Amino acid sequence: MMKIALLLMPVLLLTACPFEENPESCNTVMVCEDDKEMLCQKNDSGCGEDCNYFTYEHCFEVCR
Repeated sequence: MMKIALLLMPVLLLTACPFEENPESCNTVMVCEDDKEMLCQKNDSGCGEDCNYFTYEHCFEVCR
């Protein structure tokens, strides 16, 4: 897991906005992604399950 993090760090740093003299030339836009999760537990009666659905939204800036 640590190897993956070390490999991805330079990639993330290189995909940032390009360094230019004019900071206004980098147009950043907000990009959002949804992550859905389902959590189920058995009922007290032992017949069936109670399920809860969660949605998380992750947003980050991207240079265009």
